[in-house]
Parts: sequence; structure tokens; C-alpha cells
Amino acid sequence: MAPSLIFAPLVGDNADIMDHPLLQIDQLLLSPPARRPVRGTGTSLPQPLSLDFAIGQFHLLAGEDLAPQAELLRVIAGYDPPAQGRLVMRGQPLSGIPLGARGIATLTSDPRLFPQLTVGRNILFPLSGDRRIGDTATAVAGAALRVGLSAAALDRYPDELDQVTQLRAALARALALGPSLLLLSDPLRDLPAGDAASLLQDLRRLQRELSLTVICATDRLPAWAAVADRVVLIETAGGAIRGVIQSGSAEDIYLKPDNRTAARLSGAVNLLPVEITAWDSEAVSCRSPLIDPQDFTLPQRQVASALWSALATDGRDAGGREAGVTTEASLLLRPNLLRPGLGIRRQDFRLEGRIQDRFSDGASVMLQVRVPGLATPVVATLPAPAPFPLEQGMAVNLGWNRGEMRLLPNDTASRSSAHSTALADPKKAG
Repeated sequence: MAPSLIFAPLVGDNADIMDHPLLQIDQLLLSPPARRPVRGTGTSLPQPLSLDFAIGQFHLLAGEDLAPQAELLRVIAGYDPPAQGRLVMRGQPLSGIPLGARGIATLTSDPRLFPQLTVGRNILFPLSGDRRIGDTATAVAGAALRVGLSAAALDRYPDELDQVTQLRAALARALALGPSLLLLSDPLRDLPAGDAASLLQDLRRLQRELSLTVICATDRLPAWAAVADRVVLIETAGGAIRGVIQSGSAEDIYLKPDNRTAARLSGAVNLLPVEITAWDSEAVSCRSPLIDPQDFTLPQRQVASALWSALATDGRDAGGREAGVTTEASLLLRPNLLRPGLGIRRQDFRLEGRIQDRFSDGASVMLQVRVPGLATPVVATLPAPAPFPLEQGMAVNLGWNRGEMRLLPNDTASRSSAHSTALADPKKAG
């Protein structure tokens, strides 16, 4: 009997390997199934991708389209060849290494269990013929227990079980031979909320207990953010990967997104149009007729780095003179930071509107507030119960504090002549 061999990730014999990435992607180019036209870009062309994945961490690849990210995982696993580039695992190129020898397991929203085999035999399948395994019955029972499967489930067939139980069985099978790398193609996407939350907690627990390296592809970053050590936001268009938008912790991306796409991917957003009227080496001055006060200043730390760099570049012309431009931008306000008031100004800023709709799930209240001058309603989420009656059609003030705003570049920035102050030191600001 050798149950300890189950769920024993292979990290190599040299302890120094822990100081290096488990997987490196070097100028990898995927072959898109078909090049589809993308508005404003003509043809969507894939772009080479280079990324490192640290050992023992839970990595998220998040984008607006799951398909190209799922294809990237298939290439890593060895199911599909890349168009170009290299994959290096534990310092060794993966090209030419058979699927079963890569130490990589996969799990998708489709459990893909063999319908003619019991759950126990499905888990046993990858262990068949492995001489490291002594008492296979004990090994299978231990695997089932580890992923939250009951002993009774082992003797049942997949079509007799619900979706989450089938996924647990598929997870046990995927981990049976102790892979170093687990690839997830958003296996929780079709589950009810309660089942998804339970399996998510178990995935995180197993990842930590086994020191697994996990890469999860998803188009639902908020659903996975709580378990991620590192998030890589992928830009996708027309079924192709076009580059990396931003990377870092889920918290950093939520609090400090670099652009509107990153803001939308990381959670619910309100984006208000503003004009940048002046800037210097420390702050940006803005104006918006929608909020009170209309004129305000934000320090550099509350300005997206891409926008700050653009201002540093655009602030002077080729001769070093002040350019004199006004730049349109977007003010990010997260719905959970907005609070309704009764006309008494307690926060630094506020906007006025009328409640268009109201929703409650018992734990929170969501307001959709129609603000004159905005095409879409502003959304605010409040802990339930609401502090006072908030009904459809009611006039309301939404307030927030200065430190809760972030200035983002527009997806397509427009500029017009106006007065401004150029950056005093563009190199320092960039």
C-alpha cells in the first residue's frame, strides 16, 4: 500500500527549483481557428505571449473571451501544438514530451467521466499499471475523501450523480498521479452558486495542501479573485490573444486598474466622463458637470499609470513647449463605495439622480440611479437593510470620498485645444 504517492506533486529533486518558475511561456503564438473581423482593427491577429508561472501559486488568466485562454491551456497540456514559441517546465522544453509524462492535469466544466465505469473505476483509471500504487482500493478511497466524495459515490455511475459530484470525481482522477501543474478551464461556470462556492474552497485547500501550481482560465474574474495569488488580464479579440492588459494581485487590479477594460474585468464599475483641464508633476485637475463639486484635483497615485504616462508624453510638443490640450478621461467609482444621502452633504463628492430600479437579495440592495447627462444608470450597492426607504422614482444623492476615485484613460482618447499646465518633469512622472 502506498497511498502517500497520491496527490504528491512533482517539484523536482533540487530544492533550488522552488526559486524558479515552474512554467515559462516564451513568445508563444496560438493558431486561431479563424480570423474574425474586429471592429476598428480589420483582422484580429494573434500576438506572441511571454509569461512565467511561479511554483505553488494559484494563477488566474482572465479575459473577456474564455475560448482563446482555454486554447492556451490545451497547448500547455500538449493537446494542441503552438504556432510558434516555447514552453519550458522545470527548466526543460515541453516539446516532444508525451502528454502523460508532462506532470500536467486538466479540469474543465465538463467532467468527461467514462459513463460505463463507476466513479471509483474512473478515479482508478489513470492509476492502472502504475507500479508505485500498491493497494489501489485504498488509494481510490483516499483520493475520494480528499476531494469531498462519499464512499457511496464510488460505486455509482456518473449519470446517477449531480454535476458538482461528477466534477469532484473528475478532480480526484486529475490529481491521482500527483501532477505538478493543474490547468482549470473555469470548471465552476455551470454550477449553482452554493456548489460553486464549496468546490472553489476545496480547490484552494487542495492547492495549498499539495503545493500545487494552478493556472485557471476564466472570463469571470470576480468569481475566482478570492483564491488567486496572481492575476494576469488577457486582451482578447476575434478569438485571438492580443497581449497582457495588466498583472498583479486581484486586490491591486481591483483597486488600481490601468484602464477601463481592466476595471470592467475586475468587478462592477461606474465610469463617469471627465475632462482633464491641467496637470503637473504631482497631480491632475479635472472637471465634470455631473458631480458636485465640478472641479477637483487627484494626486498621481489615483491616476492610472497608462494615463499618467500619456499626459507626460502629450504635455509638451517636440520643441519642449507646453502643448495646451484638454484630455477626456473616465472617473472610476465602484458601486460598493457609493452611499445615498438625504441632501445633507457628508462626503467629499456627490451626484444627484432618481432611482430607476431597486433590487435586493436579502444581503445587499442594488440601486440603479438615472443621472441627467449619462446614457446608462449609475449603480450603487448597499448592505441590507437600506439605511432608509429607497423606492423607484425617488430622488437621491449618491456620495463618496476623494480617495475612492480613480482616473482612467478612455479606450479612445480625444483631445482638443484648451489651456493647461504641462508636466514639470515628464521623465519623473513617467
